[in-house]
Amino acid sequence: MSDFGTKEWVEENRQRVRNMSELYKLDEREKEGPHQGTYTGLYQEILVYEKWRKRFYPMDDICKYIRK
Repeated sequence: MSDFGTKEWVEENRQRVRNMSELYKLDEREKEGPHQGTYTGLYQEILVYEKWRKRFYPMDDICKYIRK
């Protein structure tokens, strides 16, 4: 991770924001529900989704945002 305020840090942060926005949309958090408008627990939910997707739908390439 780069030092705070450097060009590299700014780009890393920009990419994190893009990734979280995509995950937010993928999890449909803009719709009414218990997690509407929050990012809390989002990454963990996507990890669980990815685990089950790999187990039952290995050819499905929906979630491309999880880093290996």
